Amino acid sequence: MNRLKRSLGKIGVRLSLPQELVLKHPKITIYGTDGVLIENCTSISQYSAELVKINTELGTCHITGKDLRLDSSAEACLLIYGTVRSVSIA
Repeated sequence: MNRLKRSLGKIGVRLSLPQELVLKHPKITIYGTDGVLIENCTSISQYSAELVKINTELGTCHITGKDLRLDSSAEACLLIYGTVRSVSIA
């Protein structure tokens, strides 16, 4: 599997494709303190108004804040909005 990912990565570089497209790496877009868009997520492992944990290919993405709410815009995409304090991947 690791060899396949390396091969796909090399093909993606030659074709100038973004890595998040080829290797299913998460793409995280932060909109100030108002929201976070996570693309290529696999599942939600924890959800509360103060903490959201999202599983991705690279690990778990932790979003902390206040009054956090979820919205799914498309398959494997998740919009978290509210007052965002921090975003990290562990």
